[in-house]
Amino acid sequence: STLGEEHPSFANTLATIAQCHMQKGEYDAALELLERCRHIYASTLGEEHPSFANTLYTMAQCRQEKGEYDAALDLLERCRDIQASSLGEEHPSFASTLYTMAQCRRNKGEHDAALGLLERCRDIQASTLGEEHPSFANTLATIAQCHMQKGEYDAALELLERCRHIYASTLGEE
Repeated sequence: STLGEEHPSFANTLATIAQCHMQKGEYDAALELLERCRHIYASTLGEEHPSFANTLYTMAQCRQEKGEYDAALDLLERCRDIQASSLGEEHPSFASTLYTMAQCRRNKGEHDAALGLLERCRDIQASTLGEEHPSFANTLATIAQCHMQKGEYDAALELLERCRHIYASTLGEE
């Protein structure tokens, strides 16, 4: 017997195909498949399931890459709410969603909003990954970029020095 085109395993395969299209820069093709995934997950697992949230997140990444920041933010806000209730607000996936929301805000020139999201992301990463983790350093670097865009160069330099130290100790200086 077959699982059928409405089974979550079929949606998982569609999501993987969508990821391939994203890697090729084919965002509309990816979105079409992800919309189908969203429908399957909603009808089989429910709209509060982490797989449904992951689909929204991936759709938001496509929208972000297309420069459709408001559409991306709508998807990310729904994803964030699902993750908060299903995974908790200290989960690394929740932090990743905040980070992506911050990138959208930054791309829209909303640096203060981006900073608030990035600082929350940083705090989650500090407690879950540790302050020597490369992902923590990436978040600090993005916070530094926000400060630079606001003309706050000393704050940016302080963060970037910290990033340099983390990268040197975790990834090596070469």
